[in-house]
Amino acid sequence: MAKTGNWGGVEKGIKHLHAYGTSWGGYALLEVEDPKALEEYQLFHINNYSHIVTVTLDPIVDLDAALAPLLAEIRAKG
Repeated sequence: MAKTGNWGGVEKGIKHLHAYGTSWGGYALLEVEDPKALEEYQLFHINNYSHIVTVTLDPIVDLDAALAPLLAEIRAKG
């Protein structure tokens, strides 16, 4: 993953930011630019690694950016 920038056979649309190791496994922090690329990434892992490990993808959302329009609307009313 560190050498190629991704770990899942996807050419572009996914960027590996950081890997975290834990006592029970590990996490990888990815930046996804294209939902189709994430779909390909997930399928790659399911097809190649699901017989060895449990692969779980937990989305993390930038709430500051996602809620900025709502916050601006609330502030404008107040």
